Amino acid sequence: EHVHQAGTRRVDMPVTPEAETLAGTMSRAWIAFARTGNPNTPEFPQWPAYSARARATMLFNHVSRIAHDPDREPRRVMERVLGLV
Repeated sequence: EHVHQAGTRRVDMPVTPEAETLAGTMSRAWIAFARTGNPNTPEFPQWPAYSARARATMLFNHVSRIAHDPDREPRRVMERVLGLV
C-alpha cells in the first residue's frame, strides 16, 4: 500500500485504476520530497516552495494543479479565532 493508504482502505471499497494512478503519483511526490526536500516529479505541474505569502498548494487529482491559498477564508477565520492576527 502507499504511505497515505496504510490502514485506511475499506475492504468492501473497490480500487479504481484512477485511484491507483493518483496514489502512485502522490507516493512518488512523497519519495522525491524525502530524498531531496523537493516533491517535484515530471507527473504534475511545477510545485513551487511554500511561502506564507503565496501559499502554493498542490491539489492532487486526476489532473493535479497548483492553487494559491485555496482555503483562504477558513484559514483567516481560524487565525482570528486563535488570535493569530
